[in-house]
Amino acid sequence: MKYLIYSVGLLRGMWCFSRRMALAVVVASVLVLSSSVAVLAETSLKSFTDVSAEHKNYSAVEYLKNEGIVNGYADGTYKAGAKINRAEFLKIVMEAAGKKAEGQDCFKDVKDGWYAGYVCAAFKLKLLQGYKGGYFKPEQDINFAEAAKI
Repeated sequence: MKYLIYSVGLLRGMWCFSRRMALAVVVASVLVLSSSVAVLAETSLKSFTDVSAEHKNYSAVEYLKNEGIVNGYADGTYKAGAKINRAEFLKIVMEAAGKKAEGQDCFKDVKDGWYAGYVCAAFKLKLLQGYKGGYFKPEQDINFAEAAKI
């Protein structure tokens, strides 16, 4: 937690619109860089079955869960060692920034999936452009350049 607060402090006063946006940028960047997240699919569990209290990122994972930024997978796992795709990353950024998920059918491959509202809202806010031909490629793993652009 202290590292997250320190990181947000570094971003303060830079290009970020607000502290909440700074938090979103820091959280999302840390998640991509560490390859320690893959989340989504609503669950009602208070903690994840695959993240024990001894896990090195337990506190950070629990913080994100308690803040409603991540929910985990339907099977109750967090999959801390998994890669994160473009849709999952965007969901985390939008949730952390407090942006409402709304819209659908904004790209050829974004019709009405669980991520459609996040992608379409981010597109409307001009946080992303997508790929040539009108595609977003939600299932593709996100790379640092794409994450940084968002």
